[in-house]
Amino acid sequence: MIATVKTSMRERLIEAAMQLFYASGLRAVSVDKVIEAASTTKVTFYRHFKGKDDLVVAYLERRAAIEREGIGAAVAHGGGDPQAVMRLISEALAVITCEPGFRGCPFINAAAEYPDPDSSVRKAVAEHRRWCKDAFADLVAPSPPTPPPRPTTSCSCATAPWSPATSTPPKPWPPPSSAPPPPSSTASSGIDPGRGTWAGTPCVLS
Repeated sequence: MIATVKTSMRERLIEAAMQLFYASGLRAVSVDKVIEAASTTKVTFYRHFKGKDDLVVAYLERRAAIEREGIGAAVAHGGGDPQAVMRLISEALAVITCEPGFRGCPFINAAAEYPDPDSSVRKAVAEHRRWCKDAFADLVAPSPPTPPPRPTTSCSCATAPWSPATSTPPKPWPPPSSAPPPPSSTASSGIDPGRGTWAGTPCVLS
């Protein structure tokens, strides 16, 4: 019973912070205003949070959970197709930005109000930014290339036996020359002076 009451009061404080922090800014809202909005006392507040920064971190973590749930829903509805997912996210953002009370990205706002990168608030902002970058990188990452199909047949013209019933006789290589044999005076060079070309079969010089 005590645990239930504590959880309920913590949620009430976070919900009050969700409304006040986003509408008025993190620095402008005091702990007293959050306590008043949650209808509780300072004793109860400090029972759940060490200080205001802890409440701000809890507020950002709640905002991060909401955004991640929305992006996850878009990925699920888009079937993993990057264009479909980005279209769903863009449509949702268009609706959000036109709603009354829109004050931009809560994480950009928090980073502007807490410039110290070592603060717990900025670390919460950085964590959500990393998550978003990884989520979108996974979404648009190219699929691994599909290897080309391995050939199922190979050319066997050089090894298949010739059958008179299925094919024409193979031609010998080198092909026989149709030119007359060269005169004896050109036997050493293999060139026909009258033709200016090789008079015999193709040869391999060595």
